Amino acid sequence: MILTQRNKKKIRQLILKFAKNGAAGHLGPSLSLVEIFDVLIYDVCRFSFSQNEKYSSQKDILALSKGHGAMCFYAYLLQEEILTTEDLTNYLQDGSHLFGLIEADGPYREISGGSLGHGFPVCVGMALGLKYQQKIQKRNIYCIVGDGEMNEGSIWEAILVASHHKLSNLTMIVDYNKFQAMGETNDIINLEPFVERMTSFGFATIRVNGHETQELLEGFYYLNKFTDRPKCLIADTIKGKGISFMEKNNIWHYQKLDDKLYQTALSELEN
Repeated sequence: MILTQRNKKKIRQLILKFAKNGAAGHLGPSLSLVEIFDVLIYDVCRFSFSQNEKYSSQKDILALSKGHGAMCFYAYLLQEEILTTEDLTNYLQDGSHLFGLIEADGPYREISGGSLGHGFPVCVGMALGLKYQQKIQKRNIYCIVGDGEMNEGSIWEAILVASHHKLSNLTMIVDYNKFQAMGETNDIINLEPFVERMTSFGFATIRVNGHETQELLEGFYYLNKFTDRPKCLIADTIKGKGISFMEKNNIWHYQKLDDKLYQTALSELEN
């Protein structure tokens, strides 16, 4: 379980470029997701960058319910040459097929995540469908949600359904960066004690450092031991991770980059 070290700074640079070219973007929520996506795509999820295998029954489903983290996913697709430099240059411009919030009508986008609280229930439905088809052990579903998204009642209804049906092929990953659009998450609706709460709802649960890739990987391996219930990995992250003036600064939930700040942010990632 030893990870190959990969360049996450490059991914964060691409996120900045998407935001600068689009003159907008959810920078803070995208930057906190980088290591989570890295471990899922390359080490945990049976994910394929081949278009021919997009709908393969042998591949796992990776869904971004936290749809405003879309630029992180786009950065990985660009790195793997699924997207092009033209997609990067034209982001959020007329004719672009990439949206600020994740939409299902594109390559490798399993669900639409623009309306928070929507994606995870859809993933529960997918997992339940696989169980009815007696394919529950053949295809895993990994769904990334935001901690602010946990405010939505539809999330907790879906958690109850997943627990009741013992959807062991379903893993919820919570990007727990402690902020949401309007303030600090636990000042708005307190999630703590988070691990105990998810455990009480019937989920095998672990909490890890969401920026330590080795710890993330070991967390997923721990959860895989449970074959009789759904799983939850709570990843402690930092909103705006990697850019000093963005970290834990909620103004960067959604904010434009001027030329000076853009160059400052890029220079931090080049060192």
